[in-house]
Amino acid sequence: MPEIFQQATCTLAFLGADEESNLAIQTLMQIGLREDLEPESSQWPEDLPRCPLSWGEQGVPSAEDPVWGEVMSLFRRPWFRRAWVVQEIIVASNIKVVCGQYNIQWDDLVHVMERVRKALLTTEIDQSAWEPFLALNELRRWEKKSVRWPILRLLESFRHVDSKLRRDRFYALLGIASDGHLEDFEPNYHCPFELVVQKFASALIVRLIKDGSAMELLYRAGMGSDPGRFPSWMPDWTTKQWNCLHESSGRGVTYGASEARPERIECVFGPGGLVNELRIEGYFVDEIEKVSDVANESHNRLEFFWGVEKMLGTKKMRSVYTDDALQKLLWKVPIADSMHPEVASSSDVSLETSYEAFRKRAKRARHAQRYKTMPKQREREKPYLSVLDKFPGWRFIITKKRSLCGIAPNNVQARDKLYVFSGGDVPFVLRESQDRKGAFQLVGGCYVSGIMYGQALEFEDVTKTIVSIH
Repeated sequence: MPEIFQQATCTLAFLGADEESNLAIQTLMQIGLREDLEPESSQWPEDLPRCPLSWGEQGVPSAEDPVWGEVMSLFRRPWFRRAWVVQEIIVASNIKVVCGQYNIQWDDLVHVMERVRKALLTTEIDQSAWEPFLALNELRRWEKKSVRWPILRLLESFRHVDSKLRRDRFYALLGIASDGHLEDFEPNYHCPFELVVQKFASALIVRLIKDGSAMELLYRAGMGSDPGRFPSWMPDWTTKQWNCLHESSGRGVTYGASEARPERIECVFGPGGLVNELRIEGYFVDEIEKVSDVANESHNRLEFFWGVEKMLGTKKMRSVYTDDALQKLLWKVPIADSMHPEVASSSDVSLETSYEAFRKRAKRARHAQRYKTMPKQREREKPYLSVLDKFPGWRFIITKKRSLCGIAPNNVQARDKLYVFSGGDVPFVLRESQDRKGAFQLVGGCYVSGIMYGQALEFEDVTKTIVSIH
């Protein structure tokens, strides 16, 4: 199918015949023209209204303009999230976007949206609506350079796409994957969907182990809301989002929990030749003793921090850490020791200063049911809160023996085990298996203060072992 679109003179991206998005497209076309023409210019198209004076010199509507709601609705149309659209758009040489009474060249729309993204970078507007569009274009840029991504990267980058048949979310990417031609990924519309996903994961882990990069799969893996559906060592690509702690460079930090030791992983095969279990070289560090009752979510963030304060304020913790160290753990652990947010803010403050602004509000809110924050206050809090948003649903943890503090995925529990795997940049939380004696299930990667840069391997009682994960 990709060959058809490669040879097409023009590909039409038909978003719909209705005119509900006319205002949105009209606005985007105005933004594009405003960059080169003054609104009063005689060259301004007669069929396109001129830019409102309220736009000013910036050349885009203000963040408070309701037209951004229309633009969001445009990019939330189902077309941008259809699985088969990905390969059609990636390989097409010339694309025209058609919606209602308007049409616009794909490259012109890209240029406008990149300008919009920069203009709104420091505002409160949620730009996630057009991320699928920009993700498509990013892949188009690589295609023009004759560089194709492996199927693992595509599966991670396009978790948001949908299809009538769930397996088509996988098969629709094969035509543009660098390794999509391999026999292991041959489409099969007769076997159960879960088996299709396991075949993909099994083929990937075998190849990644040979390349010495199996951790790339494990960073994205873990027990989800339905632990028995898939093996815990494989990612659940059926979910829309998975937060990978390992991808931290955008936050100014690079972890090295195993001190760059080479990974050592073996596969145990089961029925049908699929990988049934992984045996991984690693180091047992500690057992998790306490887990926060409230998870880090935007709607209960204050309750989350109040709970963390209580966990850190015990007699045991005060005997291990100084007051200054406890305060540092309180603000640095929830953001996994990040140095700065991934997205810029108009508030030029450090993460610590941003936290202090949030902390001040938390204290006042604790004693008053109604507490109104001013715009300047919210702007100062934004850098810290934007990093917290990278770990939605994660919980604060404290270990039993060493009183180490960290954050881990939502379903972490007391008595789970903390391990460092050879070759792993982050530690992992494991849970003893209820079905296989001596084996574990992978809960997920985690952040634990004090062991992210190889320190755990220097602990006297930490020794090398082989861990079986299913």
